[in-house]
This record gives sequence, structure tokens and C-alpha cells, in this order.
Amino acid sequence: MNPLSPFPSAVPEGTYVELVQSLFRTLLPTSIIAASFMAVAVIVLTQTPDPGLIAFGAAGSIAVLARLVVLITLRNEAGQATLTVKRARRLERIFAVPYLTFALLFGLFSARAFVVALPETHVLIIA
Repeated sequence: MNPLSPFPSAVPEGTYVELVQSLFRTLLPTSIIAASFMAVAVIVLTQTPDPGLIAFGAAGSIAVLARLVVLITLRNEAGQATLTVKRARRLERIFAVPYLTFALLFGLFSARAFVVALPETHVLIIA
């Protein structure tokens, strides 16, 4: 049982550490997501310069770039063989902030785009 949590741990500590370490091995997919989101945002915004879309697109771009910064900055520490469970939990939380922020902003951008953008861009947003 984890002393920091009132709930029993479903994952052994060694497995948990490995799972957290795996979060920091996603540089290529995260880079592709960042480039794709920003490219789609630029295309949609050039066709539909809506203030809400601009705000969500800019904030989403900052959040996805923050994801990359966190990933690059902390991946060596996360990859250490001596990573403790306590530090893994901290790294997971640090990783989660820009990750979840981007997910929220991507959803808001997409929802707003479906309301105000041209129908031709809907497929691009989904892809």
C-alpha cells in the first residue's frame, strides 16, 4: 500500500516506475502531435480568424510546446535506473500538467472550430 494514497496500489512499485519512465520516451509522437496541432491551427485560423479559435490555438500551441519542454528537460532524470517511486510520482505529476492542459485546449479548439470554421476543415481537425 502506498503511504501517500488512501487507496491500495494496483500496480507494483517497480512496474509503476517503469510506466512513468515510459511517459518520457515519447519524444517523436509528442513532436508529431505538436507539429500537427500547430499546422492545423494555422490552416483553420487563416480561413476562420475567430477570436475564440485564436485564443484556443495560441494557448494550445503553448501547452503542447510545454509538453515538449517537460519531456526533454526531465527525460534523463526519468530514465535513471535509480528512480524512486516518490520521485516517479512527482515526475508523473509534472508531466501531467501540460499534457492535460493541452488535451483540454485541443478539445476546446476542436469544438469551437466545429461551430465556426468552414465545413471543409472539419476532416482536417478530426485527422
